[in-house]
Amino acid sequence: MDDEALADFLAVAAAEYQLITPEVPLPCFALLLGSAEATTYHVRRVAFGRNARTSDPAALREFRETIVPKFGPAYENEHRGSPDT
Repeated sequence: MDDEALADFLAVAAAEYQLITPEVPLPCFALLLGSAEATTYHVRRVAFGRNARTSDPAALREFRETIVPKFGPAYENEHRGSPDT
């Protein structure tokens, strides 16, 4: 992993992790961008993502109407770990 890519990730992750509480377990996630060879992956850049569940009306509706009824009340917490975290 390039030093700059690692530094970028750690700076953002550390700031997010400082905000975590038991009530609001904020996710911090990113795509690692770079190249792959036979046995080596080289990360050159980090692209940060956001939790669409907290802002996208379609995702909010899907959780309210489909996910929570199917999988239970733990999924009502929009900050809980989900497939995009």
